[in-house]
Amino acid sequence: MPHTQTFSEIQSPIKTHYSQAILFDLDGTLVDSAPDLVQAGLYSLRKHNIIDKSHPIHHDNQIFSFTGAGSRFFIDKTIDMLGANVSEETRQQMQKDFIDYYFKHIDVYTKPYEGATQLLEKLKKDGMGLAICTNKTEILTHNLLHRLHLHNYFDVIIGADTLNKPKPAPDCVLYCGAYFDIPTQNMIMIGDSYKDMAAAHKVGAGRIAAAYGYCYDDFSQYNVYAHIEKIEDAYKAICQYYQDLNTSNA
Repeated sequence: MPHTQTFSEIQSPIKTHYSQAILFDLDGTLVDSAPDLVQAGLYSLRKHNIIDKSHPIHHDNQIFSFTGAGSRFFIDKTIDMLGANVSEETRQQMQKDFIDYYFKHIDVYTKPYEGATQLLEKLKKDGMGLAICTNKTEILTHNLLHRLHLHNYFDVIIGADTLNKPKPAPDCVLYCGAYFDIPTQNMIMIGDSYKDMAAAHKVGAGRIAAAYGYCYDDFSQYNVYAHIEKIEDAYKAICQYYQDLNTSNA
């Protein structure tokens, strides 16, 4: 069986005199939040009498695929799956109920993926800039990061409503480039969605795809640098990216 390198065994090319930064998506990349998102969605469906507690949707794994793209997406896709007739006004209220419930129960089951905290600690030790670029609203993002004790790792935290346009627009990547005062090629976006890859691709930032996430798909059009099967694999891919970048700039 091939030996898997640990953080301490990988020789890092990252030097503090280089200005480099890693931009992380949140849901499905750093944290496994699907269980709490699903519970919020089911609460909203029950409150509006679209399902009851005995409905088999509770055991349908398909609804987990609806997480990671926002509360309204989850509501619309679930309603479509159920074949229910629900007005726009009710859908808007359901979204509000979803968010209200989720804010209060945001960390019942949610936790960082195994190895995520160690990765953040290693990157900080290496002198990296760290940012969150998520399409979760800013208030929910800060709430979750605080509850999971991850908030202090990040220099920049950008939610869906922080800037003018969320991902797949490249606004968050450009903002981070300006904040860290580095070229976009010196940053890497790590995420599980085409929105993450597209945002980085548009402005020439590095791209690492989280194959274990909720929204992973065929990202061939975005020329992804690496695909990782678990968050623990990210460090090796990050190191290799900067080795290649250093070589190309030599």
